[in-house]
Amino acid sequence: MPDGIGCAAAGGAAGDVVTGDALGLRAGLGRPSIGFVAVCLGYFAIILDGSVLNVAVPAIRTDLHGSLGGAQWVLNAYTRGCQFFRVS
Repeated sequence: MPDGIGCAAAGGAAGDVVTGDALGLRAGLGRPSIGFVAVCLGYFAIILDGSVLNVAVPAIRTDLHGSLGGAQWVLNAYTRGCQFFRVS
């Protein structure tokens, strides 16, 4: 019975094999395009956020009196944190 379910509750006699199509189920995982679109939008948000922060680095650096290296470390840490939480 690898292709179906043997049960009388699905509308057949005991021992009959009922396929997924008879139950109203389709083969496959549903709509994988929705997941793909969600991943693409998340990735776009990460890229946009990184671009905005790269534009703002000079102003942040002068306001906080920091070095360029320190600002890059903070920017990288922030971007990696956002990536981690958006992916998981």
